[in-house]
Amino acid sequence: KERYEKLKASRNGKGNSPSSESSGSSSEKDEEEGESTGRSKDRREAYDEDEEDEEVRREREREREQDQKIEYDPTDRQSLHETVWRMLKQFKSLQQGLEDVGKQLRRARSGSVA
Repeated sequence: KERYEKLKASRNGKGNSPSSESSGSSSEKDEEEGESTGRSKDRREAYDEDEEDEEVRREREREREQDQKIEYDPTDRQSLHETVWRMLKQFKSLQQGLEDVGKQLRRARSGSVA
């Protein structure tokens, strides 16, 4: 974190902090500049991936909340449209689950009879 703050301060033109003005500070600064030019794209991509992961997590959380309750505006056609599609998706999921349960029951019955 300190390294980030030093780099941030140097990029903002505020200069280096007194602790970074040691004899090795110029080589450290060169390394930091080399890292910022060579690896900054990789770092940005990593940060972007983290942000995307956060966005995906939030989207899943919203979907879970929407799955728990159905809210819509009866006067808004778009809201009704979205709600119908959400209900259809839930219905298909329920239907698939019921089919799976039916298959398991048939297997259990045929296994106990034989």
